[in-house]
Amino acid sequence: MLLALVAAHLVLLVVRIPHAAFGKRLRSIREWRERGQVHYHLGRWPESAAAIDWLLEHTPPNCVVPWRGDWKGALEFAPALLWPRILYVAKSLGSSQLSVHGRPIATRGGRCVVLNGHGMNLSLGPR
Repeated sequence: MLLALVAAHLVLLVVRIPHAAFGKRLRSIREWRERGQVHYHLGRWPESAAAIDWLLEHTPPNCVVPWRGDWKGALEFAPALLWPRILYVAKSLGSSQLSVHGRPIATRGGRCVVLNGHGMNLSLGPR
């Protein structure tokens, strides 16, 4: 009886692998490719995705993006989504500082911009 139960369990395992392991992963990869990495991770929070999209489109890859707010939430995704741009704590910058270690600070309309994190909401604001 025990041998039959173990065999049945193994059969169910083998039958389930294509759907549970490979099928779900392939659907996830397809969705990531269709939506793009920003909207794949932040699609449920359109304001957050819009803030990251704006930074990607309007800042050079070597810039520094100041941030402030709660690290927990959407801001946890920001370093990977913004790479090679780097995040820098906004309160560590001088009020007239325009670069950090030779990298320019992100600007919008000639003014430095800060990425604000509040839970799952990201927004851009002045420094």
